[in-house]
Amino acid sequence: YFDRSGDNSGLDNLKDIYINVAEQKNRGWDLSIRFATGLAGGDLVLETRHNYQVEAVTALFEETARDENGHFGEPKWVGDFSASWSKNDWDLRYGLQYIDDVSSVENFDDGESGTYWGEPVRYVLSADPVMYHNLSAGKSWDNGVSLRLGVSNLLDEEPPVISPFLNVIANSAFYPQYDFYGRRLWLNVTYSTD
Repeated sequence: YFDRSGDNSGLDNLKDIYINVAEQKNRGWDLSIRFATGLAGGDLVLETRHNYQVEAVTALFEETARDENGHFGEPKWVGDFSASWSKNDWDLRYGLQYIDDVSSVENFDDGESGTYWGEPVRYVLSADPVMYHNLSAGKSWDNGVSLRLGVSNLLDEEPPVISPFLNVIANSAFYPQYDFYGRRLWLNVTYSTD
């Protein structure tokens, strides 16, 4: 955006709100395993996927490079596991999502110590690992209708509570890895013309 000159309606100040990044580098490894077999007259499928990040460097200018690996928004390890069993036109699914512990303490000169109105306080700048559990069951019919009923975040796990120096909503860590909705029941009905 810009400011107009009062003299000739020209441009006085041009403000660039786009942040250019001089360097961004992420390194890590991915693991994906799938196992399928017959069980109790049906089909059992076990799957797991993991991402382990070893580096997450960002620099707005060349001399400001910082590795945020293991900080909020850049956990070192995230993974999921799912187990599904199907027989005829029924299926059951279980899912688990894992987010590793994170800490942004090193971004603050005084670590987790500070003062508020002259009183000593401890800032919360780290969080323990979080796991979310999900369950669902489905049924399909020959006419193309299928129904799935499930519960997400079965144990009603809340996002970590942290100090407001970081990205928060009402003291909850506001990062894409965390679930902000809590436990929820859902129903999905679909119709296919195939």
